[in-house]
Amino acid sequence: MNSLARKLAISTSVGSVIAYGLCAVVFFYLSLCFILSQFDATLEAKAQSLVSMVSWDQGFLEFDFADELMPEFGEGEEEAYFQMWLEGDQVFDRSDSLDGQDLVLPTKRLGLADEQVIWNLNLDPENEEASYRDDDVRPRRGRAILVKFHAIHDADEEEEPEDKSNPKEGEVRLEAPEDVEVWLMMVVDLSPTWMSVDRVLYMFAGMGISLAALIYPISVISVRTGMTVLQRMNRDIAAIDVDHLDARVETVGLPRELQSTAIRINEFVAHMQSAVERERRFTSGAAHELRTPLAEMRSVAEVAIAHTNDVAQLKDAMEEVVGASEDMEGLLEVLLKMARAPHLTVDALSMEDVDVDSMLSKQIERKQRVANERNLRIVFEDYETPQTVCTDRRIVSAVFCNLLTNAIRYAPQSSVIKVLLSSHGGSTQIVVTNGAKELSEQDMQQLFEPFWRKDQSRSMPGTGLGLSVARSLAEAIGGRLEATLDQSVISMWLTINHQD
Repeated sequence: MNSLARKLAISTSVGSVIAYGLCAVVFFYLSLCFILSQFDATLEAKAQSLVSMVSWDQGFLEFDFADELMPEFGEGEEEAYFQMWLEGDQVFDRSDSLDGQDLVLPTKRLGLADEQVIWNLNLDPENEEASYRDDDVRPRRGRAILVKFHAIHDADEEEEPEDKSNPKEGEVRLEAPEDVEVWLMMVVDLSPTWMSVDRVLYMFAGMGISLAALIYPISVISVRTGMTVLQRMNRDIAAIDVDHLDARVETVGLPRELQSTAIRINEFVAHMQSAVERERRFTSGAAHELRTPLAEMRSVAEVAIAHTNDVAQLKDAMEEVVGASEDMEGLLEVLLKMARAPHLTVDALSMEDVDVDSMLSKQIERKQRVANERNLRIVFEDYETPQTVCTDRRIVSAVFCNLLTNAIRYAPQSSVIKVLLSSHGGSTQIVVTNGAKELSEQDMQQLFEPFWRKDQSRSMPGTGLGLSVARSLAEAIGGRLEATLDQSVISMWLTINHQD
């Protein structure tokens, strides 16, 4: 199974090793350039020291070499060599370390106009041009310098002329013209220096191997430590299910890169929670609201069965069944709209001109059969109401049906339920009034809360969603639903604003 921690650890290790390798290469290159520059500076200084030992006096070219100052050119030494020519042709002198052999001037550099040239020299005898000792079979690398110069004039006019035929000890003399050009070629073996460089290179390689061996377990530990926030986030997400949609991913302490992800997850869960709650409200609301139409249909059907010989009564019963089914159809449509969109807009409503008086009369006529079972009487009063109101017929019918059903269910037995219809300016009001001895002023504050029911009414059928759904429907058509309590009499006020 793919592991993010393992991938991160490997990526970190590889990246660290590559970064170390690049740094090591750059450092090695800079170190090598510095070493070679220092080596060349030393090479030039030695060459200039040899040049300063050459002088011309009284027709003779003299070279006063001091062995004690430059022992590396002594006999038996193999680290440094030099040789001098006159005009690049006649040998003037050579170091004892050459053991009588000659250095080979590089033909490709003889025509250079520069007075001083430095180059790398392969000391492998297989390369004839680059070799300077026939018996040297060791492949070595050297650094060579070629200097062209004129000897300094060492004659003093006031001194008496010396006898140049007998040179001093350690001095080389050769008869030559005053302006003769002297060529000096000096070679210094780079092998000891390269050995030091190789040791540094091996050290870097060893450190790289050690780093590669150590950095992976260190990266694994570091990544696992850093992954604890992801593990905590994973636990928070795992705690979210359909029964715990109120759980959220904790954002405190999360890295900035994960906070936006956690916020998006929380927003998604909040939307999901809202959708599930709407679905549950729809299910409970539908079950609650459909109970009354079904009870009406059953009551009408039982009456019709009892009077099968009365055709007129059967027709009336069938008409009431059709009316109740239409109420159920309208109620289901309204509840479905609310389930899909908790905040209904005008575009989602079915606005039409509604004869509120006629609609209420039909509802009261049907409900009276249910009210008769509790010996209740419904009184309808109409006060100068407009013939039609532009609104959503099904929503107004569903809300009024809910209010009247609650009044029939909770009103004291053998009491009167009043329905008042009136118009005030730009609105129409429907007021349903019934007795409610069990309610108090404190209860009125919770009356419209979902699932709230008075303790005394627990034995009555219902879920406590009726008034909550009714208020939502009233607000959907731009109206409002309010309740007042006066001397144990409750009044439900449904206000319908007139639409242009």
